[in-house]
Amino acid sequence: MMNADPGEEALLRLIEDGVSSSATALAEVSKTNWTTQTVSINADGVESIRSRMASDPKSYYGSYVSMPGATFLMMVPQDRGASLAKAFLGERSVRHGASAPREAECISEIANIVVHAIVNSLAGACDEPFFLSAPQMVLDKKSSLLSVALEKLQSTGESYAVMAYVHLSSDKLSSDCTVLLFLSAAFHERLLQSLS
Repeated sequence: MMNADPGEEALLRLIEDGVSSSATALAEVSKTNWTTQTVSINADGVESIRSRMASDPKSYYGSYVSMPGATFLMMVPQDRGASLAKAFLGERSVRHGASAPREAECISEIANIVVHAIVNSLAGACDEPFFLSAPQMVLDKKSSLLSVALEKLQSTGESYAVMAYVHLSSDKLSSDCTVLLFLSAAFHERLLQSLS
């Protein structure tokens, strides 16, 4: 559901554009055709998102990337991890004597590509570079992953939060995942000023 404010709508559109463009980046790395589609996106309060996630008992891979004023979290169901990793590796063979990347490493790289595409979309609109941390991977329930993301942001007061449900698919599989963006009030305001 889109917010009526034009700046907020522009911000959500940029996030959707980033999700869409991540398919090209995934294809370049994995040599497999990918489709990424935003199923739903909305800006909401942190507590609203927390209450929605509290009842989900499943385990998720959570990949965190942060920068000053913002934390990004992509969550992938653990039961889809092996299939996604296999699709990401595609037909590439592992060199003789080398072991295949672990499932978590592949999921981390997929999340890194998707988040970087979103960040590049935002940075392009602001006409300035954004420097991200290396991704960190955690396996836990959604509610716990959310708490870690908020600790990483280390902001006081209410943060601006965006939650997007994203559908990832390749030639051989499909999986839904959740992308969360948490912005400090100052960084959120800075983005809106750049977009106005």
